[in-house]
Amino acid sequence: MDAFEALKWGRDKLRLSQIHSFNIDTLLILQDAAGLNKEQIYFEKNIINAKQLEIFQQNIIKRSQFIPVAKIIGNKNFYHDNFIVNCDVLDPRPDSEVLIEAFLAKYPDLNIAINILEIGVGSGCLSLTLLKLYPNIKIYGVDISKKALNIAKKNADKMMLSDRINLIQSDIFANISHDIKFDEIISNPPYIPTNDIKKLAKDLKYDPVIALDGGGDGMYFYRKIADKSSKYLNNDGGIIVEIGINQDETIKEIFANNNFNILNYYKDLNKIIRVLSFIKK
Repeated sequence: MDAFEALKWGRDKLRLSQIHSFNIDTLLILQDAAGLNKEQIYFEKNIINAKQLEIFQQNIIKRSQFIPVAKIIGNKNFYHDNFIVNCDVLDPRPDSEVLIEAFLAKYPDLNIAINILEIGVGSGCLSLTLLKLYPNIKIYGVDISKKALNIAKKNADKMMLSDRINLIQSDIFANISHDIKFDEIISNPPYIPTNDIKKLAKDLKYDPVIALDGGGDGMYFYRKIADKSSKYLNNDGGIIVEIGINQDETIKEIFANNNFNILNYYKDLNKIIRVLSFIKK
């Protein structure tokens, strides 16, 4: 079977399984299984061998069962780079790229030399992206999950950035020394209310619950971050956080009550406020 015939088979299978993104999903799965790029699949008569076809068909079946593509092929693109992922970390999502844009807006000088803390580093996609953009910054990345930190370490090694990121297993600030001061804290914390977890789309059920569950009202981690951050920030230090839909007013109030002023907000492509930037009073 040539690659384009396989592509058509996969698209039909996923369309019948009501996978709305059947076109791009099939292409990504085929590229991974056959080691071909988009042009080779569409415009060349490349024959895929029996082993490649078997892997492709098995992975299409997995996707038809609503397992996310990234969890099937083990990687996901984010802000011009490709990151290793598995079921121990949240898949990088386009919404989180808004946080990168917010950071760039706040720090337009790419040669700045500042210290940053990321709370809930996960796959490392945010911190490692910033390290590539800013050659003189250093980052501490904390996560309560040792398995997530292992994935972040693999990505840091792959991108040759391990010497500029310090990965620490910690429940928020628990294992961070008070002697260390940061210029900026960034976080995409869990923000889904506990009772809403079971209502999530089937794809999201393959992400670790610990990376999704934000407590009863979704605000647990924002309260913790707002409460403790001042002790770890330099004067005029700031916090940039990703948020859920319609959470901006509540989160602004939480940070205001902990001596932070709102600096700016940033919307995603759907005009939804996704990121808030605060500065220490």
